[in-house]
Amino acid sequence: MSRPVLSTTIVAAVRAYFGLTQDDLAQYLGVSRAAVSHAEAGRRHFGTAVWLRLLPLAELLPPDAPAPGLPAALAAPQLPPGPPAALAEPPVRRRLRHCAHEAQQLRHTLESRYAAGQQARRWQQALPGLLALLPATPAADSRWQQRQRRWLATHSAEMADKLDAASLTDYQLLALRLHYLEQEAAELRRWLPDTSG
Repeated sequence: MSRPVLSTTIVAAVRAYFGLTQDDLAQYLGVSRAAVSHAEAGRRHFGTAVWLRLLPLAELLPPDAPAPGLPAALAAPQLPPGPPAALAEPPVRRRLRHCAHEAQQLRHTLESRYAAGQQARRWQQALPGLLALLPATPAADSRWQQRQRRWLATHSAEMADKLDAASLTDYQLLALRLHYLEQEAAELRRWLPDTSG
């Protein structure tokens, strides 16, 4: 399991932008996970050969990569403060709490899936350039290039799974469920006594 990206180094930026774990990036670069961790934290630096392997991915980073999160259409609405618990009808209040809790969990799931989909799209855009850097005939590959070719094929298949039709349909269904939970919560709030007066 990879640690979250907390550093602002180019290594961390590449990992975050393409959704790679430290192990993934280590395999691609042909170094250990510890070397990636140290480079990401700025404690050590890669050699020239490793930087040349990282360069094709680093060149694809936008100047201001967007922060992960949901699109504006699915952003969490600000909930108004409710009346004191003693004044609210218990069943309505209980259902409202349930809807708010479930909506919060769904929003978190959608944020994760949205970020994973964005990272998978970026990876698909980068893949042709990475493959072009490998020799045309696998027989001419060095051991690192053979490992890299296998890793690229495996990782690309994993990323493609995040963009398949079933994943996209599941995302849309979760977004629809979130929308209706928020609609139900808005209606339930209308049932609660207004004590702002």
